[in-house]
Amino acid sequence: MSPINQCACALNQCACALNQCACALNQCACALNQCACALNQCACALNQCTCALNQCTCALKQCACALNQCVRALNQYARALNQCARAPKQCARALNQCVCALNQCVFVIFDQLSLYLVLIFYLVLCFCCTETALH
Repeated sequence: MSPINQCACALNQCACALNQCACALNQCACALNQCACALNQCACALNQCTCALNQCTCALKQCACALNQCVRALNQYARALNQCARAPKQCARALNQCVCALNQCVFVIFDQLSLYLVLIFYLVLCFCCTETALH
């Protein structure tokens, strides 16, 4: 084979090798693009996961707040029931005090009436004695 043919063959082999290299580089670029796309999808999924966790945290806080309000309401209800339970006892004590006061009032009235009756009796007696003495 002549040197020119050998050179041409070598150049063809070189061109073929360069084409294969370019093809490999294109495949590499394509793979890098796919990798970047996959990384973007991963970042998006992580963002969605973070968002979901934040919503879950917020929902748990709202739930805890609602439970605290429920506990406060139950405590108020228990206090109201205790007050209701004490009310009849307080009412009974007040009625007893009222009856006691009325008894004292009746005693004072009868005491005063008896005093006035004794006084009237002595006045009538004195009047009768005076009338008898004058006649």
